[in-house]
Amino acid sequence: MTTVLSVNEVSVRFGGLVALDGVDFKVKASEIVGLIGPNGAGKTTLFSTLVGIVRPAQGSIFLEEDRIDGSAPHVIARHGMTKTFQNTALFPHMSLIENVMTAAVVHASVKEARLEALACLDKVGLSPFANHSPQSLTFPQKALAEVARALATKPKILLLDEVMAALTHVEMDLVMDSLRKIRDQEGIAFLIVEHHMRAIMGLSERVLVLNFGRLIADGPPDEVSRDPQVLTAYLGHGHA
Repeated sequence: MTTVLSVNEVSVRFGGLVALDGVDFKVKASEIVGLIGPNGAGKTTLFSTLVGIVRPAQGSIFLEEDRIDGSAPHVIARHGMTKTFQNTALFPHMSLIENVMTAAVVHASVKEARLEALACLDKVGLSPFANHSPQSLTFPQKALAEVARALATKPKILLLDEVMAALTHVEMDLVMDSLRKIRDQEGIAFLIVEHHMRAIMGLSERVLVLNFGRLIADGPPDEVSRDPQVLTAYLGHGHA
């Protein structure tokens, strides 16, 4: 299977602070990969580095054959990688379809962007709300709207940052089912940061674990959940 994202020995420093320390992993096409770790582990820094907000001090990042580390966010989006926002950041003065169009214009004319936006809303089940205000949407609908807007950039891999925050278990199941459907139909890979362990373990085929900027585990959810290093990172020494 094609490797979509290759992260090779990436390090990030803020002054004397090492935020990421030689992080190395790959994501294949259509793969759903979870990213977890205690607060301050480096998850947000990694996402920001992948989409070009933060420049790595060393290492390289490839989207398929294209090296993208150090590129601007809009360039990386055109190459096929974008992220959602941790807090829903829909423009309240615009309709839902107009919100999604703001992402589609990265690669399309305004007329084409409207058609693309409607198609993306349909993929997440929100096309009936295309002309509604984002403020009228429920929490799970807003989460799916964020996914639709990201889909409008035509990504090869989509980074989801806490899209299921504040959702109930039933609402989480709705979003998880939508993500699986998108993966199966579109072949898009997902890298997901999520603090709900039920969601991340139930949705991901692989789980990456960061702690103090270092990748300490990479494997199937059931193996990672039993890894002594992971248990120590979350629960402290003496967890056994």
